[in-house]
Amino acid sequence: MKNKLIKRIQSREVRVAVIGLGYVGLPLAVGFAEKGIKVVGLDTNPNKISSIVSAEDSIVGVHSERIVNVCTGNTPSLTFTTNYDALKKVDVAIICVPTPLKDGIVPDLSFVELAAKEISKRLHDGMLIVLESTTYPGTTEELLLDLFESGASSNASLKLGKNYFLSFSPERIDPGRTDYTIE
Repeated sequence: MKNKLIKRIQSREVRVAVIGLGYVGLPLAVGFAEKGIKVVGLDTNPNKISSIVSAEDSIVGVHSERIVNVCTGNTPSLTFTTNYDALKKVDVAIICVPTPLKDGIVPDLSFVELAAKEISKRLHDGMLIVLESTTYPGTTEELLLDLFESGASSNASLKLGKNYFLSFSPERIDPGRTDYTIE
């Protein structure tokens, strides 16, 4: 299973979902699409998707022409949805949802937990889930893995490292800094 996923990634045949289209998720989705990877941008806010699709202005540091370029043509590289069922057709789901601070101290993981619960309902053979939201050490194991392994998954026969994969990738975007990009 792992080798098959690696081959799909290396050949750019992989299908990716980026969950959360804010200042981290949108540039990431556009960047993957510009490299020829099929991407589904998923956000629960339909107004945000409408704003992105209309491409009237640059959004969170992504120039509108970049968005138009990957969303148009006969086979667009980037599509958008509010429907988590799109995860049934992807190989990789990257969680880029907000983690605002509670009481100015600890990250509020409710958006991460919601995304993970929705993924768990659609978890399938060969899927890689990547947590990229800003959080504290241990969140991937303590929250995501526990949720996937506790039977919340739609397919209890899936086992980490055998049928599906879980990873953490620290956020690489620094808002307001244009001298560092994800490219």
